[in-house]
Amino acid sequence: MLLTKLRAPRAAANEVIRPRLLAEIEQGVDRKLTLVVTPPGYGKSSLLSQWQSRTERASGWVTLDSADNDFFVFIGYVVAAIQSIDPCICLETASMLEAPSRPPMQTLIRTILNEVAESTRPYVLIFDDYYVITSSEVQSALLQFIQGMPSNMAVVIASRLEPELPTMKMIARGELRELGPADLSFNDAEVSQFLVEQQGLDLTATELEEIARWADGWPVALRLFSEIARGHSQDQISALLGELPQNVDMFGDYLWDEILENRSQEQRSFLLQTSILKEFNPELASAITGGGDFGVLLRNLARDNLFVSRLGGLGNWYRYHHLFAEVLRKRLHESVDESSLLELHSRAAAWYGEHGYVQEAANHAIKARDWEHAARYLIRICQEFYDQGRMSSLRSWLHDLPDEPFLLEPTLAYWLAWAELRSGHWQAAVRPTELGRSAVIALNDPRLEQTSDQLEVLRSLFNWDARGGQVRAKALLESLGPDQSADRSRTQIMLALLQETEGDLFGAEASLEEARVINSRLGMRAFHVLEHNVSADLLFAMGKLSEAAALYSRTIAIGDEWNDLPVLNAHLRLATIMLEWNRLEEAREGAAKAIDLATKLDTPIYLPISHAILSTLASIDQQWNLALDEIERAIAICADCGLFGYIAGFEERRCRIWLAVGQLTLAQGWLLQIGPTALTSTRYEDLDTTLTAIRVRIHESRGHEVAELLGRLQDLAVRSDWKHHLLPILLLRAVVENQRGDEATARSAIDAALELGANEGYLRSYLDEGPNVIPLLRMAAREHGPQRDYAMKLLELSGESVPQPLPQVPEVPAIISARERDVLRLVAEGLSNKGIGDALFVSEETVKTHLRRIFDKLEVSSRTQAIRRAQQLGLL
Repeated sequence: MLLTKLRAPRAAANEVIRPRLLAEIEQGVDRKLTLVVTPPGYGKSSLLSQWQSRTERASGWVTLDSADNDFFVFIGYVVAAIQSIDPCICLETASMLEAPSRPPMQTLIRTILNEVAESTRPYVLIFDDYYVITSSEVQSALLQFIQGMPSNMAVVIASRLEPELPTMKMIARGELRELGPADLSFNDAEVSQFLVEQQGLDLTATELEEIARWADGWPVALRLFSEIARGHSQDQISALLGELPQNVDMFGDYLWDEILENRSQEQRSFLLQTSILKEFNPELASAITGGGDFGVLLRNLARDNLFVSRLGGLGNWYRYHHLFAEVLRKRLHESVDESSLLELHSRAAAWYGEHGYVQEAANHAIKARDWEHAARYLIRICQEFYDQGRMSSLRSWLHDLPDEPFLLEPTLAYWLAWAELRSGHWQAAVRPTELGRSAVIALNDPRLEQTSDQLEVLRSLFNWDARGGQVRAKALLESLGPDQSADRSRTQIMLALLQETEGDLFGAEASLEEARVINSRLGMRAFHVLEHNVSADLLFAMGKLSEAAALYSRTIAIGDEWNDLPVLNAHLRLATIMLEWNRLEEAREGAAKAIDLATKLDTPIYLPISHAILSTLASIDQQWNLALDEIERAIAICADCGLFGYIAGFEERRCRIWLAVGQLTLAQGWLLQIGPTALTSTRYEDLDTTLTAIRVRIHESRGHEVAELLGRLQDLAVRSDWKHHLLPILLLRAVVENQRGDEATARSAIDAALELGANEGYLRSYLDEGPNVIPLLRMAAREHGPQRDYAMKLLELSGESVPQPLPQVPEVPAIISARERDVLRLVAEGLSNKGIGDALFVSEETVKTHLRRIFDKLEVSSRTQAIRRAQQLGLL
């Protein structure tokens, strides 16, 4: 007798302790039988060894092998295992086994059980590797043993195969607890514990998620990965992660030797041929392999835990563990010629197509290179992706296809070009666009022409061709029929974006309202999500930060994986608002979330703005090198993707950093590069560049040269409702007028800026404008006006001391506000309502409202009476 078979295997030095499973075993041994049945590599023996070393229950261990198929050998080890717990038990049984004439099986089993029952001590017997027991006599003996066990005994069996036992009856009677592959699979916490804490690998949370997803809970896969990764650099490990889906060599020999080598030729052939399928049932398997009833075979494979799992729900469906399937597919490619492999995929495509599984049919038709059927299926699939705005899915289906399916169905070419452009892959959009244009000329199909026109409108949007894009969008809307609501809604939304790009915010709102009417009829959530997103962008441009934030949050709440790009945009824009509100950690988290989503979805178009947010955060922390690095990353991404129209905006942000650190020469070089038009343009799309050009002039002490331009910009911003840009215009106007010595106009400008910003909680726009704003904030904080508290808050956030307010003149009644006093002063100077509005940066209607309030408070009915009464009260 081999004594080593009576001892649990030695624990690995770096094994993961699994308390949740140890608790399951502990509870299981309160019943007659605990089964742990999984394929190899799931750690059955390690788990039971852990439990045995930690439990207070007395237990005996037997590791079985093929020699134990002899009944008397098997019983001998059972007795030895019991005596390893208590040498005084089963002495009679041991003597019976040593006798020249051995008694029958029933006698031996009855004797063992009686001897155990006479003891008050509890016993647990653990049988490891039970799958090697093929003897019906031994299997029958174990069943009799379990059925007749006294209450102080329990059995635990670890096996690769389901044992021949009445498990369903035992479960129904509460006598059995079974653990399978799903139970022993490593969860995320155990993956992290094993790879990071025990193996010492330096892995990020994202990398751990990727490894866990790849291993699909299989412990031996994680152990093999750790062996390969140990001792490698971070870059080498990252490269290894990229190769994981294709690297099956590390498992091939293991799985083949452990599982497949001893299988029949029929089973091996079945496994290899069906490995091309993600999921399958007996009928599909029959269609693939050329015939046969495989229901029994599949049930046996699943029962034998051959990395085959039966899926829940309706139907008789199965799947392979994906690593097992990869090994099978590799062996299949090595064992059959190309034509045979194509035929397998062709059969799969035909079966899936006949049974209405369109995506699976398309996938196998592509692999079979059956382009006619592939194109037919792809039109049905991609129409939904296109309508739902699911760009990453659309791109993943079409990106790697050759020309043939696009020539058969040119609409596919335009959809791919659309997805490439929306995702930021401009260079990749060239080929499908050219294929689509050729088809338009050849086929003369009006619907195909409209699809082409939609693509051109989108291209205009990303090319910053707002004027041309609007012409194209309006012409397209004229050509669309009443049954093309989805195309009409999409075009209206693009038209709104083009109008916003040009600064026509009122026109953009009208276009969005048209889209809302259409969407209410369509009832498609994707269009609602897209419209919400663009509406929030418009609200942001109008300076309505609170409403925009609420709508972005709504977009994230109602969006899902079908609305990947709008949800990504919402995260990014919400982070921008958090930054303006000085909620810096939320802004940082939002930018990181956007980068993570953009990377996963392979949509680089959203990465530059994310890096710009991180640059601003670094600037706030005065990490100037990091701030510049982030801007350079944004510029590099734009260049790599062909988004050259976006680069100027990030170069403008870089110039602001140079100004912040006193690099005036570099800033002046930027100003020379962009040319003199920056200091004359009043176009909405040039505003950011123009304002930073003005900042350069202010740093050169040449603010007087841009005073007139600021006045024109202020008038235009008020008329056009560009409130998001009106705030920096007012701040710069106040700085310039203060430099010129016009304190009254500077005070009016800073008061207007504070009133505008306080309503929506603007903070960073003031704080990031630099030290030139501080004297203006001090001026406002000394006054007893309504914005004094806001000015004081901004000074505190800037780390500046807060000045004491100027003393109030006791004899002046506080019956009118500071703004109303400004209006009275300008009335006394003889200005008209329009003149007063221009001086105070407010509309004529607002001036009229102030006058009505003044007349009521002073109890007068005319301007002359108001001036006289104010003088009497010492207000002027």
